[in-house]
Amino acid sequence: MAEFLLRAKPHWKDTWDSAKLATLSQQELRQYNARTQIGDIVIVRPDGWVWGNEECLPNFLVVKVPGVVLPHNYEESLNEDYIATRTMQVDVGIWNDETEKAKWIARMRFLSTPTVDSLDNVKMLYTVTGEVTESRMIKHRKFQVPIAWMNSKIADGVSVITINLSAQKTALINSIIEKTS
Repeated sequence: MAEFLLRAKPHWKDTWDSAKLATLSQQELRQYNARTQIGDIVIVRPDGWVWGNEECLPNFLVVKVPGVVLPHNYEESLNEDYIATRTMQVDVGIWNDETEKAKWIARMRFLSTPTVDSLDNVKMLYTVTGEVTESRMIKHRKFQVPIAWMNSKIADGVSVITINLSAQKTALINSIIEKTS
């Protein structure tokens, strides 16, 4: 796998000055820091990928590095799994008897150990509770090629670059930096 789609155009938030940044909330600051920047790896595809008409300058640059085995996944985030308790309400009308109720609860695969907690006779709803394994992002991982390299390629005005020489391939892969936020 060795074709990269790189961001070639500055993000519109890059024009914000320090006074504007000082007014941002914590959430807005996280979003600002997570924005794409010139040189960011947007996506990685296998050799021979057919890129679309929009995946070119001035917005993007495609870099083809045939035959390279990448050291890790440039598109994954760092996640952790955790157990959460979920409660849902189910219409009584779907169960004609206790056997159907038991079968329906058993089919709730996303809940481990589901139980029927109560029946609301007015609304005719069962309340069902169970545990579910969920995942949350700990850190957003971003990878970027050096800005100086990107600027020189953008200045060349070529939307697709193929790197065939071994030394150049190694140099490019080794120059990619991780920007984890």
